[in-house]
Amino acid sequence: MIGGVDEMVEARRIVESIKRELSAAGEAFNAQIPLGAMIETPAAAITARRIAREADFLSIGTNDLVQYLLISDRTSPAMTAYYEPLHPAVLHVLKSVIDTSGAESKEISICGEMAGNPSYIELLLGLGARSLSVSPGEILEIKKAIRSLRIERAQSVALRALELGTALEIKKCLQNP
Repeated sequence: MIGGVDEMVEARRIVESIKRELSAAGEAFNAQIPLGAMIETPAAAITARRIAREADFLSIGTNDLVQYLLISDRTSPAMTAYYEPLHPAVLHVLKSVIDTSGAESKEISICGEMAGNPSYIELLLGLGARSLSVSPGEILEIKKAIRSLRIERAQSVALRALELGTALEIKKCLQNP
């Protein structure tokens, strides 16, 4: 998890320093090891273009991103109503980061509860996601969800969802596309 490009630059500097140390010590290692960034904070999402220029790949952590973006606490019963993955702001941020990764020719994956929830798969694919990271127990159900949809329809659903103003409207759109 990072908050901005400065942390990505520092992580890259540290990795390069360690590579030099390993080389000097004659240790074998993968010199081409990719360095990615977790986009989980509003700051990282807003500066994703600059982060992508420093990273080899991006991953959007939906659990923390939703929580921080909506100022909610998914573990607090008093705050659970504010934790809403289908909030319009969340969808716009997801779309923006996904588009940014494409514009910078960087791979991107989506992880967290949204990636593992079959009811969100059409929306995520419609927003442009092509790589999902899910727990092993979710793989078959997510695979089934992916195989049951058409990308053109998913893109249409996502475009409609992005035009809506409330999470309730988005939920209805996903239930009755």
